[in-house]
Amino acid sequence: TEEDLEVGFRSILGRIMPILIVGGAIMVGLFLILSPYISQSRFVGVDTKRYYRLLSNMTDLEAARKIILEDPVAGPKAPYFLLLYLIKALTGLSAMAVVKITVAVPLSLMAVSAYLLVRYGTKNESMAALSSLLAVLSFNTTVSMFAGIYANWLALSFMILSFALLIKASTQNSKKILLASIVISSLVLLTHALSWIIFIAVIISY
Repeated sequence: TEEDLEVGFRSILGRIMPILIVGGAIMVGLFLILSPYISQSRFVGVDTKRYYRLLSNMTDLEAARKIILEDPVAGPKAPYFLLLYLIKALTGLSAMAVVKITVAVPLSLMAVSAYLLVRYGTKNESMAALSSLLAVLSFNTTVSMFAGIYANWLALSFMILSFALLIKASTQNSKKILLASIVISSLVLLTHALSWIIFIAVIISY
């Protein structure tokens, strides 16, 4: 009947709408982080120059391994530098282009992580989708972009995702999800140790 079709349509729309909003949040974020390069070619932020210098020296796998494991700048942010190298190796793009576009990874992860955290915490899909958009439009995006602290941004995204999985693990009493949360928290440590210390302090306080 017409009433059943309407109910079915609303049900489908209710499931699709959050995905569309999160996707829209990511697209808005991509515009924000890439728009400065429309009018200029030089890097935005301080740390971006360090990323570029080290990535330019990763001419092959052995050079990348040595820099990631031994360099005092790259070592404490190993996952992000590994990500930079993999994108460069797989795409063949220049080091400058890779540094500019790879920031899309922490931004996208932030949007998804914020959505999952609020969704698992409140069980409210609409609020979770809105939170995803607000996370992208927050001051954190501005600071991360114009300071060039992309590894810190990635670590923060990992933190939020780990919290989200921890909440889901506690509500479902799932050891697998708990393990996933622990693994992601380990990525926080490898990406930015100071962020991990804050992360653990928050968990202990609860």
